[in-house]
Amino acid sequence: MEPSIFQTKLTKQFAANDRLRSALAEYQSLMGVTATKIESLSGTGNQSFKITLEQGEVVLRLNADSRLLGVDRQIEKLILETIAGLGIAPELKLWREDYLVIEFTNSSAEVTTSSIAKTLHALHQVPVPAALKRKTLWTPVETIRDYLKLAPDAVPAFAEHLVILDRFDWLSLPYGVCHIDLNPNNILQPLDTETAQFIDWEYARQGPIAYDFAVLCETHHLSSAQVDDLRSDYHQAPSKQEIEICQFAYRLIERLWLHLTAPNDHPLNQLMRDAREISLA
Repeated sequence: MEPSIFQTKLTKQFAANDRLRSALAEYQSLMGVTATKIESLSGTGNQSFKITLEQGEVVLRLNADSRLLGVDRQIEKLILETIAGLGIAPELKLWREDYLVIEFTNSSAEVTTSSIAKTLHALHQVPVPAALKRKTLWTPVETIRDYLKLAPDAVPAFAEHLVILDRFDWLSLPYGVCHIDLNPNNILQPLDTETAQFIDWEYARQGPIAYDFAVLCETHHLSSAQVDDLRSDYHQAPSKQEIEICQFAYRLIERLWLHLTAPNDHPLNQLMRDAREISLA
């Protein structure tokens, strides 16, 4: 039997991506669905694709190397299952170690601090799964040290900062289920709702609640007034001092991550200059 015009186009569209072809074939077989269109979505680490089915739309994410990113896919799966049904993340359709499929969310252009605060508060109220409670509590210093093992030449530039962070009592901060990577690309505003949805939970873990605030402040470039609004809408938010120490840590993590993932754009000499310029707010 000759392939249909659609099958021919579909094959050409992702013939060069064996992982996508294999994952999509498995998903279609398991779920009894048929894809009619594939579109590549933007992303900095993983490869994501919007898949239009005969009924509905989903996003298929091909996972990047977990060893490079320093993530635990099993924890991501656990947290996605824990928050299922809360409306703070798209529905998980299928999870595999090397890819996952979630419901596609129609998102409006503007995400407000109010809608983010509501979702953030709902997330931090989720009971920590027992499996996470048994793990050592994460601090940003842990990630900084892991990244410095991959970039040992940068250690001297970060030594003074690490002294400051090591002196801070991280375990005095309130902990909870945290997303950890709430940059603008990972926040959606579904149509006709007052709460945002968070995506890409691969860094999620039990962490300092203030760290989620810190990432929001840094990556969304929130003004002082916007930070006040975010904290007010959240109710019983971390103190500004708690957020500031987490912002300090995040700046270091961000510089190191950029260097490790794009060393040509963020060479070592630039990384070391950036590190020397970072100060505690």
